[in-house]
Parts: sequence; structure tokens; C-alpha cells
Amino acid sequence: TCVNPIVRDNLVHDNHGNGIHMNGDVSQGGAGIITNALIERNVIYGNGVGGGSGINLDGVQQSVIRNNLLHDNHASGISLYRIDAAAGSSHDLVINNTIVNAADSRWCVNINTGSTNDTVRNNILYNYHSFHGAIAIDSSSRTGFASDHNAVISRFSTDSGDTVIDLTAWQGLGYDAGSFVAGPAELFVSPGTDFHLLTGSPAVDAGSPTGAPSDDLDGDPRPVGAAFDVGTYEFQLTSCGNNQADPGEQCGDPGTAGCAAPCTNCVQCICAAAQPMCGDGLVCGSEECDAGHACADTGQVCQDCRCVNPPACTSGIPLTTATLGLRADPFRLRLKGEALIPKPWQGVDPPMNGIRISVDGVTGSGGLDVTIPGGAGWTASPALTRWTYTDRTGAHGGITRVTVRDRSRVADGLLAVVLKGGGGAAIALPDAGATRAAVVLGTAGECAAIAWNPPGGDRPRCDGDAAMLTCR
Repeated sequence: TCVNPIVRDNLVHDNHGNGIHMNGDVSQGGAGIITNALIERNVIYGNGVGGGSGINLDGVQQSVIRNNLLHDNHASGISLYRIDAAAGSSHDLVINNTIVNAADSRWCVNINTGSTNDTVRNNILYNYHSFHGAIAIDSSSRTGFASDHNAVISRFSTDSGDTVIDLTAWQGLGYDAGSFVAGPAELFVSPGTDFHLLTGSPAVDAGSPTGAPSDDLDGDPRPVGAAFDVGTYEFQLTSCGNNQADPGEQCGDPGTAGCAAPCTNCVQCICAAAQPMCGDGLVCGSEECDAGHACADTGQVCQDCRCVNPPACTSGIPLTTATLGLRADPFRLRLKGEALIPKPWQGVDPPMNGIRISVDGVTGSGGLDVTIPGGAGWTASPALTRWTYTDRTGAHGGITRVTVRDRSRVADGLLAVVLKGGGGAAIALPDAGATRAAVVLGTAGECAAIAWNPPGGDRPRCDGDAAMLTCR
């Protein structure tokens, strides 16, 4: 199990087997799925004499494979499949790669064993093999599959390579309507050694902007010209820096207009998307808000340039050793954790001031936010180191029991809290991928919070669905 791995800027060559390999491997424990991987700007060649793809992905989901150059590999280029993982490689985006396979190779892109909802876009897919070609997919993986704006060799398969159809027949199945056939001589500066795009290459301006990266394998900006290019390299303006305005130039040289649009800067004489910088007062790239630019949803607040639900606790104090069990219907709750609240306490007195409990999502709906007031239902130990609230009716949000203990003998200011609830009306649960909890034990600043990692992530993490959450 792995979440958010990044494989970037590597030279991977002449391995007997795979070049880059990710394996969910459920037999080793965990969820058996790798999620949100980013594989980019790698040069991968000469691998796979003994079998194994240039990029081999077993049970890799919701991931992006972009700006990689794969050439002269002897098995497949990129494979999305399932052998040892808990499920196939699904919901992956394969975009702006250049794949040129050797004469003894398999397929440029190979998708099988229930690897559904994958997208192949803006790639160059050429194969020197006499029978194998651009894309091979099996029947179990065609659900949700999309492919378009690729430069291809006219060979495809819908049965994992047993039979081959040409581009026209492939397009008749609903794939690659905007793709075209092209070979190395018309695509590359020097086929086999330099895979930059040739002047006049049909791959120039032939790509789609949807999901395309903002730069290429060299780190040069995209797009240059009328549209995004196909493949791992974007054709750049060769006249930039000659002190005169040339066709296609937008900035940098005298006589060009410059970059007036927010979130752009001048890179090699074109106005390219600037790297987002949270706090600069501009909403750029993946940012949802910034200083002076509130969230469109007035019910949300801006936090690290993301629009999130207002947090119940902003003290920065962590809720440690926290566990959560939450059921939607019938409602059941068990939450416990510890918080180190600095002394002297200003409002920590549950029988007098009560406490507040919040369980929700960073975004989206669902969860609960309950205040247990001071007064009725609370009792205290003689030494005033343990406070207990009991209400079998669950009058306040279904909470039936709360225990708060002063553990200052362990660490000065340490408080332990346990909350239970049940029997009330059914509730909607927050998304398991972005669940958080907070307990306010006194004043607004005397609080602690935790945000759990998503399913499959490192602990502390949440697992579950719309019916039940378990977080620890």
C-alpha cells in the first residue's frame, strides 16, 4: 500500500526486467493499492529483454503518468494491469509521453485485468514490431476507457493483442477521434537519438489542453503556439532572444506585448502559467482562494489557498492517540484522544463550561458538531481530575457519555477525553478521504484537532464508506 508516491527525473536503462515498477502486492498486507502516484520526466530505454514494461503498474489508481520518454524498450511501454494487487490500475491518466518501442517489443500501452476508466491522451505511440502496435486493451478494462489526440502507429487490439485492427476500425469503437498516424521520420529531429519535435511535425499544436502539464520533459513551458503539442517535448520558439518580435512570440523580445494576464510570466518568449504562490493575492493554478480572494462558497474559508469547511479548532494543538468509530444508521460514535493544553487553563472546567465535539470533512458535507453545555449531567471526582457527563437520552446530538481526565501527572496540561454516542437520528458521514475531528475543552484556543489520512495512507488514517468510518 502506498499513497502519493512521486517518481521524477530519473534515467532508467538496460534493466533485464522492468524499468519503473509499482506493485500493490496485497499479499504483503495493507490495502494492496497504490494511489495518487505521479510518474514524470523520466527517460527510460533499453529495458525488458527478460520481460517487464518500461513503466509497469500493478494496482496503481488515480495516478498520472506524464512527460516520460520511453524508447528502445523490449517489452511493453506502459502497462496498467492487476496481478498481485487488490484491483486493477484504474482512473489513471497517461498523458504527453513519447513511447517508441523496439522491434522485439510488445505494445506501447497495455491495459488489462479490470483496469477500467483509464485515459490515454496527447501521447506519441510508435512501435517497430511487425505486429504489435499502439494500444492493447482487454474486454474487462474497456469500461470508462478514453483515448484521443495521440500520434500513433495504425495498430490496436481489443483482446490483449491476439488480433489487430487499424486506426479507422479503432475509431469506430469510439476511441481516438482526434488522433492521427505518424512515424518517427516526420515526428522527430533525429529518430532514435533526438526525440524533440521536428519543425513542421504533425504533433505540433495537435494536443488537447485537458489535463496537459504546464511544462515538458526539458522543463520548457507548454503550450507554445496555438495549442499543446503531442508527446513529451513541446516545440519551442527558436528565435527567442534575438531582440526582435518574431511570429509566435508574446513577450521577452522588444516589440512584443508582454504578459498582462494574471498568473503568467514570460518564459522563452511566451506567456506561460506561473507557479502558484500562496499568499501573493492571486488565485492561480490549483489554488482555490488567496489573500483578498474569498471562497466562492461563502460557507467555506480559505486555508493554505484551499477552500475548506470552517475548522472548529485553529489552535494548532494536535489531538494525539486519537481513534474514531462512527456509524451512520443507527448512529453510533466513539471518539477518544489526548491533548496537551498549556496551563494555566482559562476555561477548562467541563461541569461549568461544557465541551464541544466536531467531526466533519475538510470539504463536503456530513458529520456532527455538538456542544455539551455545562450544568446538568456533569459530575466531578473529589480531586477534580476526572469529569463525567452522562445522558442516556442523548439529548445533545446523541452524545450519551463524556469522560475528561486531567493527566497532568504524566505531562503538565495533558487532558484525555472519551466520548460515546448512539441511539439518535441517523447522520450522514463525512468523506473517509478527508475526515477530521476537533474537541474544544475550554476557551476557543483550548482545543485540539486531528485530520486523518485517507484510506490506504499512513496512520493515522480513516477507512470506511458512507455507512461506517474507522479512524486510528
